Amino acid sequence: DRAGKEEAIAAPPQSYSYLRIAPDGQRAAVAIGERGGTQIWLYDLRRNTLTRWTFEGSNNYGAAWTPDGHRIAFASNKAGQLNIHWQRADGGGGLEQLTTGPDIQAPSSWSPDGRLLAFIDFAPTTSFDLWVLPMGDASAGSGQERKPKVFLQTRFSETSPRFSPDGHWLAY
Repeated sequence: DRAGKEEAIAAPPQSYSYLRIAPDGQRAAVAIGERGGTQIWLYDLRRNTLTRWTFEGSNNYGAAWTPDGHRIAFASNKAGQLNIHWQRADGGGGLEQLTTGPDIQAPSSWSPDGRLLAFIDFAPTTSFDLWVLPMGDASAGSGQERKPKVFLQTRFSETSPRFSPDGHWLAY
């Protein structure tokens, strides 16, 4: 809880990873390893229910809730390579692919205003690098693009980027 007290949840024993609590604190998105891959499930913390959320692709993980809690970005191999997709948290509307490319990509953190998504890109020559994806209005005629931009790329591994609460800093 917010006071630092641990509380057990009634979720069944599974191979859980990449747990992320929703902004409202009522649900958690978690990757569960299954035979043949990994899928994202949503755990309702009030009702103690676990519901499968991803169904396309065999490897889905790294959920990152938007600040308003309406969508979740995640890594998926639905289109082949592990790139970033997102869909509504209620499961409606289907997947939308946000990035494409030859490297493995996974989301990490949203800016507080929801306008930037920080993610990692694993390139064979530079290892883990930090990128950001502007999430402005990408509709036709808006003049805005969702074009990923390198934030930090060195010969070292940079991972786990997280925006500060005011959105002015990116820790990694």
